Amino acid sequence: MKSKFISSKSTKLNLGSGHRPLKGYFNIDKNSFEGVDKIWDLDKFPYPFKDNTFDLINADSIIEHLTNIENVMKELRRISKPNTLIKISVGYFSGVNSYTDPTHKHFFTYNSFEFFKGFKITKKRLIYSCNPLLSWLNFLPNLFPKVYERFFCYIIPCQALIVEMKVIK
Repeated sequence: MKSKFISSKSTKLNLGSGHRPLKGYFNIDKNSFEGVDKIWDLDKFPYPFKDNTFDLINADSIIEHLTNIENVMKELRRISKPNTLIKISVGYFSGVNSYTDPTHKHFFTYNSFEFFKGFKITKKRLIYSCNPLLSWLNFLPNLFPKVYERFFCYIIPCQALIVEMKVIK
């Protein structure tokens, strides 16, 4: 039986799409939601893709749910073409949603993704709030993120960390 894999036009991957599949992306998740192209446990390696398959990878609110982040990052690098852009969004460690969700296995700081080899971080942004009334404050923790993380992250906790990185091959 042949499984549904990527067409020549789908060079974008939505990792852990859940119930929010993205149009124009190959959506993969361990659950059978509408719009999921491939059901796969993302803690199982290797991922069901050939080397150098994707130009863009989106990982929105999935990395913190996976067991072995180091292996996940190695797999993302393997299935990426050179210079692939990987967009990652995770809960920020001091945000209440980060430690309230019992399915979160990892917590992330501003520099957590600096430890992975084979990537060049092109953008990092702390998100204080997604609420339109409060989102104008998102610039504050990003002015001096190291100072924010050291002294203010528990006083005024951010909700999320967004990281964009290019794959270096």
